[in-house]
Amino acid sequence: MDESSTFINDTAQLVLFIRGVDENFDITEELACMRSLKGTAKGCDIFREFQEGLLTLKVPITNICNITTDGAPNMTGKKSGFLGLFNQNYPGNNVVFLHCVTHQDALCKSEIEYETRA
Repeated sequence: MDESSTFINDTAQLVLFIRGVDENFDITEELACMRSLKGTAKGCDIFREFQEGLLTLKVPITNICNITTDGAPNMTGKKSGFLGLFNQNYPGNNVVFLHCVTHQDALCKSEIEYETRA
């Protein structure tokens, strides 16, 4: 999940990607949905749109085994962040939460003006 994409009209976008593994262990990843966060992008807003996204996609919560987010407080807060609200609403879940380092990698590259060459 990522909510850092903000359009010119100050509407944050929550992007959900789904990665699946089939019986042959082939991995597929694709953009599942994008939900607008109008107003604020607090943990409760993100959690609500996450739930709506899963309902729209007809993905049962029991099929979720891993959630990867950035390290922002609205995502990782233990009480009012997405992670805390998820655990409060789905106690006893076996979901593993991971921290994505892509944002940090991009920031680091921009600071040292590093370019990738093909």
